Amino acid sequence: MLIVIILSNMENKSIWDQLPIAAKVKYISVIAIAILFTIFITQNLEKVELNVLFWTFNVRFVFALIFCFLIGVLTTYFWMKMKLSRKSKVDKLLPDTELREDITQ
Repeated sequence: MLIVIILSNMENKSIWDQLPIAAKVKYISVIAIAILFTIFITQNLEKVELNVLFWTFNVRFVFALIFCFLIGVLTTYFWMKMKLSRKSKVDKLLPDTELREDITQ
């Protein structure tokens, strides 16, 4: 009898009502970012002339911005990877001293 009451109670609720608050916030955030990204793309579709050293490219402005963003992300990723790698090597070589703190900064 108890199972029937629980199942009938669950049927009246939508899936959205059963989600925890953190999941709802995540879904709403993803939808908002997707809407903003779509607006951003539609506003920046004009073609621009991009000069790189000796070459000239005609590309859409949004693709140039996304390309620059990806270059920045990759540069940051590899920089942090090298920094963490250096720090782990210093941690292995030096005991806990103030010298290690000076080297890793």
